[in-house]
Amino acid sequence: MIRWFQEVPWSKYATRISTSVVYAITAAVAVNFFYDSGDIYSSGVTGIAQIISKLSEKIIGVDVPLSIVLLLLNVPLFILGWFKISPKFTIYTGITLGFTSLFMQIMPSQVLSTDPTINAIFGGVLMGAA
Repeated sequence: MIRWFQEVPWSKYATRISTSVVYAITAAVAVNFFYDSGDIYSSGVTGIAQIISKLSEKIIGVDVPLSIVLLLLNVPLFILGWFKISPKFTIYTGITLGFTSLFMQIMPSQVLSTDPTINAIFGGVLMGAA
């Protein structure tokens, strides 16, 4: 057991997890501070999750958190990634998505600007930097 701990490349794992946390915080800030307040939708699965979350609130009257919708929409992609890419890649992607969903849920939404252009620019810069 001790030998296993000595052989594990901890610095490599720490770098990957740290990168996941930085991405998750940056993406959560972009969504909670800029996209939500400016009614701007992101691209990809995050944008689809935003649309489903808003529609569920307006049509059904139930507020489904964006973080939950994001996790649920990624389940088929995880299955596909597990078999078509690699289990290791899928595990790291799952860790990153878990952190992203967690930070989107616990980070309070803040209205910094109501101008959609400014929100789109700053939200896009943050998502692009992530």
